[in-house]
Amino acid sequence: MSSVPSSSKANTKNLLVKLFKRVSSIRFIESKPPVSPEEDKSSFNLTQLLTIFCALTTLLITLIRMNFSSLPSTFSWLGIANSLVFFLLWGCFRIGLFKRYAAGILLCTINLVLVPMVIISGGLSSQFAPLVALMPFMFTLLGGFSYAIWVNLAWSLVWIMMLKIGMYDLDLTQSPWEQGKAMSKALWLILSTNISTFLAIKFENTNRRQKKELIKLANQDNLTGVYNRRGMTQLLNNEIYYCLRSKTYLSVMFVDVDFFKKYNDLNGHVEGDKVLIDVANCLVNNTREGQDTVARYGGEEFIIIMRSTNALEAKVAAEKIRQSVQGLQIKYSDVQDEFITVTIGLYSTKCINEQVEDILNTADQALYLGKQQGRNRVISA
Repeated sequence: MSSVPSSSKANTKNLLVKLFKRVSSIRFIESKPPVSPEEDKSSFNLTQLLTIFCALTTLLITLIRMNFSSLPSTFSWLGIANSLVFFLLWGCFRIGLFKRYAAGILLCTINLVLVPMVIISGGLSSQFAPLVALMPFMFTLLGGFSYAIWVNLAWSLVWIMMLKIGMYDLDLTQSPWEQGKAMSKALWLILSTNISTFLAIKFENTNRRQKKELIKLANQDNLTGVYNRRGMTQLLNNEIYYCLRSKTYLSVMFVDVDFFKKYNDLNGHVEGDKVLIDVANCLVNNTREGQDTVARYGGEEFIIIMRSTNALEAKVAAEKIRQSVQGLQIKYSDVQDEFITVTIGLYSTKCINEQVEDILNTADQALYLGKQQGRNRVISA
């Protein structure tokens, strides 16, 4: 008869062991993506900010509570000691200590301080309970999803243990202090709301910055750093809309590097990439910042979009660009005196009944005509 409970106990133990191994083996790959030095510095700065915030708020609320609560002095000294721990941590982070593990150290310290405070101040009815609900959010922001999962499991076990023991409204002082306790709860609720607001704002700012960076990467040419074809198409659509509203001219240039295949054949693709970078920089340097946009259309072809620019103004600007590229004096080879040049097809329009494809095709036709006439020239459609 005794074998049945023993077998059941063994099965339960094996099940718990398997469950622990399974949870331990979980890897939240998305929670720890590669981070740039800028992101790493930003995370460390956030950790420092949260540390000093915890130190100041803990000390401030402890001092305020002393005037409204009849708590024994032990509890006040405990609050001051907790604030000193956070001040010490902040000082260490400030001078660069524990930089790699700063987030983990702060998060562990918060929980080590919070657990006994919850136990001695009411258990399940503790005024610190709202702070616990913020832990997963804070851990995700500082450490990642895996941190949040583990703190969630840990605190769930703490609440279940308190429920089993019967810690519903523990009062270690054995004296009435309801008014002071109510004031203390109000202060900590205000604190938890402020922390939640701070974390939400920080999370939103981080999210917006990352979205902005992703949009930039999606619209940027990896080699030259100017707009790619996708970004150019979106921008040109916007410029057409602006042109129609403002009733001004929009000029678009198709810029082609002459005999680029010849340069690649003589010098290799690595050197050819360097030429494209130099040409792109030259185009950017000879356009108006904030008004003109340079994009790589594909291969050795570039597009320049010029806002509020008529045909005459665009032709003057295009001629300046052509001369500037020739002035780079990039030779096709050391044994030849020929330099890299560009041919530019130009089209100026008021965008009436025209789409992106229409404008690009017209500028491309002008470029094709320039190639037929001998290259290294500017042709207006």
